[in-house]
Amino acid sequence: MKQFAIVFVAVMLLWACARASAGLVTDNLQLWLKADAITGLNNNDPVSTWDDSSINNRDATQSGAARPTYITGALNGKPVVRFDGSVDYMAVADNDVWAFSDFNMFLVVKMASISVGRDLIAQDEGSGSTRKWIWGYNTSVKKQNWHINNPGSGSVSLNGTSWTPNTSLYYVIELRKSGSNYYFYQNGNDNGTANSSLAIPNAAALLTIGWAEGSSFLQGDIAELAIYNAALNAADRNQTGWYLGDKYGLPVTYIPEPSTAVLLALGALALLRRRRDSGNA
Repeated sequence: MKQFAIVFVAVMLLWACARASAGLVTDNLQLWLKADAITGLNNNDPVSTWDDSSINNRDATQSGAARPTYITGALNGKPVVRFDGSVDYMAVADNDVWAFSDFNMFLVVKMASISVGRDLIAQDEGSGSTRKWIWGYNTSVKKQNWHINNPGSGSVSLNGTSWTPNTSLYYVIELRKSGSNYYFYQNGNDNGTANSSLAIPNAAALLTIGWAEGSSFLQGDIAELAIYNAALNAADRNQTGWYLGDKYGLPVTYIPEPSTAVLLALGALALLRRRRDSGNA
């Protein structure tokens, strides 16, 4: 019985350590913006540069009145970048990598207003029939939306299932493309699927955060953004989503896989229990 108790405690400690060490997956990570990596700013300061925490050094920048605001202690004691819904957005330099084949995007966001459409992440040459892709929230149908325009090939607008975000709450939202299939998620929960074989164009434009075109600016906060140029497998999705949920205290359904050490300890626990039961027979 004593051995059983010792192994059980060891399993619980190993499991706790495994969960604590489950960080954001960095393989295929192309852009990683997190508000708690911004340095040198005080509460309510404008954000001119948002450093990329990936190895790619693709910093987001802005100047003048279009700069969003740095807000301290807004989410689980951590800062966020606040967008005013009027002129604020951040921009990352054009790069061929944004013409994805497959991708995964994670965003920790609060939409403080959904009275009009809110563009979240985009690469957009401009209004009309230009090359573009936009991930946003479609207020007319209350769904996450993915829009592509590829002149000469076609245009498509794909929606998830109905979801009305609480404008006072933060969410981990995710969009994943694998082949011709698109998967929308909200806090790890399935938020709809869609299908399109239309290729994502190689737009000659900045990658924008909080705006795409027209008046569809984000009014709300972003705490963290991660963009991958691959569709993550289930284990990597769960690890990344759980990291974000745990970091910001959000009720996500992502569950990281246990480490090998935990699995071995569980096996030892099962063996001890079997021996104990055999001895009592």
